[in-house]
Amino acid sequence: MAIEGAGDVTIAGIDSLGVYASSEWGERGSCKRCGSALFFRTKDASHYGLSAMACTDIDDAELSEQIFIDSKPSWYDLANDTKKLTGMEFLAQFASDEG
Repeated sequence: MAIEGAGDVTIAGIDSLGVYASSEWGERGSCKRCGSALFFRTKDASHYGLSAMACTDIDDAELSEQIFIDSKPSWYDLANDTKKLTGMEFLAQFASDEG
């Protein structure tokens, strides 16, 4: 699960952060010490998808959107009534941002 963020994200322990380009427009961040996935972000930092377990103070967070719903295993469904996007629908949001 991820927490959606924007350009105001603060990352502690920056010396342990590894970042690599995962696409033309996106980057992934992970811990150089343990390998834990921490986030996905657009290269312009206008969108962050932060690993929920890497965040603090998220007691008031709500599940509001499911992405890549067409790739989820058939043996589970989340009960929350959320916006559901296929992989193509989710990625199209970023393509429209670029031009």
